[in-house]
Amino acid sequence: MTAKNKIGLTLLVLVASSSSSFAAGDGTLGATSTGTSNLSVTTTEMSEITGIADLTEAGYSGALGVDLNDSVCIYTNDVNTSYKVLATGSFTNVGAAGTDFFLKRTTPASAHTIAYTVDWGITAAPGVISLTSNTLSGVQTNATGTYPCAGSNANFRVRATHDNLMSKPAGTYTATLTLVISPDNT
Repeated sequence: MTAKNKIGLTLLVLVASSSSSFAAGDGTLGATSTGTSNLSVTTTEMSEITGIADLTEAGYSGALGVDLNDSVCIYTNDVNTSYKVLATGSFTNVGAAGTDFFLKRTTPASAHTIAYTVDWGITAAPGVISLTSNTLSGVQTNATGTYPCAGSNANFRVRATHDNLMSKPAGTYTATLTLVISPDNT
């Protein structure tokens, strides 16, 4: 056997013996028998938004515009309990390529729309960020790492100005706002 073959055989034996240390081991026949099983669980980063409610302004006749909000609970198993928010509306301004949110008149049905804005706030600290439709927000750091999520640690706010509301014909205007929470992955 050449030196090259001896080195190759030695490496093969070392690789085989090192990989077997991570494998299950059966016991041997005797008064007692001990077997081993190595355990491995890999989790992925996950998040969840809970406590979300529908927002309704019935019979608007004020002078300050519509200002609706909802407190929610954000959970993530991200090591920093940080996450990002992606908001999308069911109706966006076609000309602006998804940069705005709109309510659409559904009763009676028509093409009239009312622009609204969406803000995301952290209830545990001051500060609100404005969200742009279909654009991932910056990092938010107020999620809980305790599952299941309890209480509230974030808030979203929807606003439509008085001028926008009054410049459209009377009717019911609706939209669906989708909020996607994703772990920060840092």
